[in-house]
Amino acid sequence: MKSLQIGLLFTAIYFIFIVNPLPAHADAADYVWTNNKDGTVTIKDYVGTNTTIIIPNELGGKVVTAIGMAAFGEKGLTQVVIPDSVTRIGDLAFAENQLTDVELSNNLTSIGEGVFFMNKLTNIEIPDNVTQIGLYAFLDNELSTVKLPNRLKIISDYAFTGNQLLSIELPATLETLGEMAFSENQLTSLEIPPSVTSIGPYAFATNQLLNVSIPLSITSLTEGVFLDNQLTSIEIPNSVTNIGRWAFGENRLSSLEIPKNVITVEDNAFNDNQLIKVKVLSDTTILLEDAFKANPIDLTIYGHNASTAQAYASQYNHLFELLTYKVIYNDNGSVRGNIPVDPNMYERNTKATVLDNVGALEKTGYLFVGWNSTANGDSVDYAVDSIIDVGESDLTLYAKWTPNVYTVTFNTDGGTTIDSVTVMYDKEVTQPIDPTKVGHTFAGWYIDEALNTQWDFAADRITGDLTLYAKWAAKGYSVTFNTNGGTAISPATVMYNEQISEPTAPKKADHTFAGWYKDETLTMPWSFDTDIVAEDLTLYAKWEVAQSEYTLDFDTNGGSAVPSQRIAGNAIATKPVNPTKAGYTFAGWYKDKALTMPWSFDTDRVAEDLTLYAKWEAAQLLYTLDFATNGGSAVLSQRIASNATAIEPVNPTKAGYTFSGWYKDANFTIPWNFNMDKVTANITLYAKWLVNGSSGGGGSVNPTPTPIPEEPTQKPTPEQPNPVPVEPVEPQPPKPTPQPEEDITFSDVPKNHWAWTMIQSMVKQRVITGYPDGTFKPNVPVQRQHVALMLTRAMELELKKEALAFDDIPATHPYAEVIQRVQQAGLFDGVNGNFNPTANMTRAQMAKIMVLAFHLTSTEKETFNDVPVTHWAYDYIAILAANGIALGEKGNFRPEDPVTRAQFAAFLHRVLQQ
Repeated sequence: MKSLQIGLLFTAIYFIFIVNPLPAHADAADYVWTNNKDGTVTIKDYVGTNTTIIIPNELGGKVVTAIGMAAFGEKGLTQVVIPDSVTRIGDLAFAENQLTDVELSNNLTSIGEGVFFMNKLTNIEIPDNVTQIGLYAFLDNELSTVKLPNRLKIISDYAFTGNQLLSIELPATLETLGEMAFSENQLTSLEIPPSVTSIGPYAFATNQLLNVSIPLSITSLTEGVFLDNQLTSIEIPNSVTNIGRWAFGENRLSSLEIPKNVITVEDNAFNDNQLIKVKVLSDTTILLEDAFKANPIDLTIYGHNASTAQAYASQYNHLFELLTYKVIYNDNGSVRGNIPVDPNMYERNTKATVLDNVGALEKTGYLFVGWNSTANGDSVDYAVDSIIDVGESDLTLYAKWTPNVYTVTFNTDGGTTIDSVTVMYDKEVTQPIDPTKVGHTFAGWYIDEALNTQWDFAADRITGDLTLYAKWAAKGYSVTFNTNGGTAISPATVMYNEQISEPTAPKKADHTFAGWYKDETLTMPWSFDTDIVAEDLTLYAKWEVAQSEYTLDFDTNGGSAVPSQRIAGNAIATKPVNPTKAGYTFAGWYKDKALTMPWSFDTDRVAEDLTLYAKWEAAQLLYTLDFATNGGSAVLSQRIASNATAIEPVNPTKAGYTFSGWYKDANFTIPWNFNMDKVTANITLYAKWLVNGSSGGGGSVNPTPTPIPEEPTQKPTPEQPNPVPVEPVEPQPPKPTPQPEEDITFSDVPKNHWAWTMIQSMVKQRVITGYPDGTFKPNVPVQRQHVALMLTRAMELELKKEALAFDDIPATHPYAEVIQRVQQAGLFDGVNGNFNPTANMTRAQMAKIMVLAFHLTSTEKETFNDVPVTHWAYDYIAILAANGIALGEKGNFRPEDPVTRAQFAAFLHRVLQQ
């Protein structure tokens, strides 16, 4: 019957389209065409003789956009290339040729009816812009492969009938499959996309289909749609309501389930299969007389009691059984035990009892808590021994598992405590804050006490109770050895809580090493057997003097010889006569060949055999300025750079005399001007004195003082002294009467100024001076270099320490000498090798210097509101207050404020009155 239908179809097509062809317009060329309204042309006929052709994209100078009906039909063509200018191909355009190869235009949007009917095409790629393939388009070819476009929506009736297709991929845009669209091919499998809503009769009839996937979008399985295939099973979707005649006829189905929504199963729908089991889920599905004709005699129909299925089985002598359902138990990931089995079969709407975990199912890290209707346990729970309703399908119950909760403990091994946490099985542990431990650095958590395997908080998961162990890396601390003048000992690095390896004892000339101590005062000895390191540490060497005698040699570095000296151990050497060297000036003795550590014959002691090295300076670079005080107090010599001015020293004093200035000659004829005169050679200045009580021939003389400015950054010009009369030195009278010195006035310090008296006192003593413009600038902060200068003017400093060079104080610095003296007196230490000469001095720093310079003490501690006991200068400030030197203001000292010139004059005046 099927073959007869297809044969009649071909005959009808022939008479409709071939017997009455459209007339062709002859032309001398191979093509006949007509003009279109848009200026393009349509080919109406091909009159050439070639069987292999490339259709031109232009004719008569106009673009070819269409091929007319039957234009190339019955021309004996074997190969055709259609240009991209063509967008439409008319019905039967290439029908009844011998085409084996066709290249289609990429711009085609549709393929008309019968376009390639009855050719010999074996493969075809249809362009992506095509949305519809017309009736009979590729009927009766030899196609084995076809690539359908990804925008295709409609495949019309008989489009690919009578070919040799082995497979076909239907695009996701397809909506309609026409009658017999793919019948009479060799298809073995088929997946119909969910976009398809309509499948015509016999669409896939007479193929070799072994399996078919039918989407829920299909509601009707039409007549003969899968007739004559090799299907052994089929899943009919719940969306289907009708199964047409011969829909699955002539297949190999052995079992079948007809969904509940199917209303009618028509005659011969499953004719000639191998069915022995048919389930009809609905009570009312209509089964027509021959629906299961030509199937095995032992076919059993399963249905509900009093259903149409039961009536059908009874009427047509088929076996019948009631539909029953099972309760199925799923172990849901167990690792041991047996799955419970309910052997009962339940009719619909009957009751069943939920089984216990009778097979002792176990799942690692989980606890069995019952059953659930879904595998992930988030739907309906079913308790053991509860009664459940069995509906119209098998019921699967899944074992419900609850993860175990485990405790994670953190063993910090002496570190800060970390609280334990609870974590569910197979979950990560949240990483805690790192613990801390004195002298150690935290190095991670480990799962074993031996600290071999580190825990990975990002990847490792909990499988049971767990203890994590903290790993610690001991910190290394620096141990420094202060040998107190002995041979150097290299620092050591020692791990926390470890002992120090005792180093080789240092050596020190004329001394015996007496052990290492924890403190500079050498009161707490260090035990290398018991003491441990817990921080950076300095150990101090203790020495006991060994009485002996040493040789002090003098290396004059090319100068005149200086005899060696034998010195008792730890004694001070006698300063020898300075050596000489042609073209050089002797610049002192030094401890090292590099001439960086000067030797002081006043303070340095000889504790071993020693060589001192002479330092020389090229002549004419530095000169010595000596001061002959002619019986007055001593004035220190100065080393002055060539052609530089000297610093005016504090005036010397002499009982019964008034100092009258410095002169270049012993006869006091040429005065020295410290502002103008330059030092160009070694020179001695001579102090001139006037006998007190003399004027003119014997009166007193009070010259205006020559100030040394304390503010070189402001570049003041010191006042010039009044001319000094040249007078002979007179004998000192038996009882000189001192004359009061006139007040020195400043334009910015009136007599009612709070510090007027104290400023006058300091100015008259040549400790501090004013400025050339007649001002004192009482509120200007005083700099460190000026404090150094004023202290050396105010008192004779005791030099206690070895001289140190400051990086920011070159030898040519105007205050180099006074800065060195205050450093050696222990009043200034500098910061990181610098003196910071122009930095302002704070009131707290001033307090420390005053206490140290004048050796102030007090048993009482006066305090200020803004100086807590924790302040670094508390003791110094309290001593000043107790001695009446620091008065403060409204109970405050303002320790971090800079000291002004007026304040410093007041402090210095008060301390000098002590």
